[in-house]
Amino acid sequence: MRNILFVLLLLCGITAGAVLPADSLRNRWQLITNTVGACAVNTAFVESFKEYVHEMRPNGEDNHSFPSRHTAWAFTVSTVVASNLYKVSQWIPFVAQAGASGMGLQRVGCRAHWGSDVVMGASIGIISTEVSNIVCRRIFGEPNPYNSQLDNLFRPSLSMVSRAVYHFDSDICTGFATGIDFRMPLHDVWGLAAGVDAEASPVKKEDCYFAPLWTFTALVGPMVHLSTPLRPVAFELALQCGASRLCNADGWRTRSWAFTGDLSVALSWQLTPQFATRFTADLRQGASHTSLSISLASVVVF
Repeated sequence: MRNILFVLLLLCGITAGAVLPADSLRNRWQLITNTVGACAVNTAFVESFKEYVHEMRPNGEDNHSFPSRHTAWAFTVSTVVASNLYKVSQWIPFVAQAGASGMGLQRVGCRAHWGSDVVMGASIGIISTEVSNIVCRRIFGEPNPYNSQLDNLFRPSLSMVSRAVYHFDSDICTGFATGIDFRMPLHDVWGLAAGVDAEASPVKKEDCYFAPLWTFTALVGPMVHLSTPLRPVAFELALQCGASRLCNADGWRTRSWAFTGDLSVALSWQLTPQFATRFTADLRQGASHTSLSISLASVVVF
């Protein structure tokens, strides 16, 4: 725990130093206060849950599985970096989210956590930072930093996606997935969407835990991009199909390959001319099971 806190505070200092030279000392103090506040809110939520929710880990090590502390801290770091440096470079939030998502997958894959633990940890990390952002803006009297005059135009983009996956098959528990999506316009309002992702979902049948089911999916299909009365916000709808590679969980067998169809509805929010964020709901049908997923993405716009 001390090591995690030390790394986060060190990151705070690095982040403060990376702020544009034109920023005032007041802004740097606001950044530091924001980061420390995110640490405090994160710690309060995570440790309270671990104290009162005694969920056994998949590997049976202890009963402090919920929520995932590692994932909560990883997404706190990711969100602090993204919310303060997305104007410096659109690639910084992309890389930060990739690292946090990788931590979430690792925690499920090594059987230290259930997918729901990781999803909750990621949610705590994001929410704690955003709460700290709001409070700090009020303390320092800063205006809302988001530009409401930007137009969310349909342009080529690359997205880093973190996804919570809820399966309708009772044997497959809540999963966590991450991937990369690409959008290519062929017209002002329609084009092609493509993506690849990796998902880890624990399998549990009749109270017997098997192992995470790893699924690797590639999809492609048409999409539409529609403007809304809020200029920075756009509505997106995509219908994709492709194939999934399923790696059998120990003692629980499924097909190795499956045709996959995906229907997604998304809201895209343009934050700078080169960076956006996207909130998506997906209904995915495979050969063996159906899932509903909710995702958050850092979007690099070209």
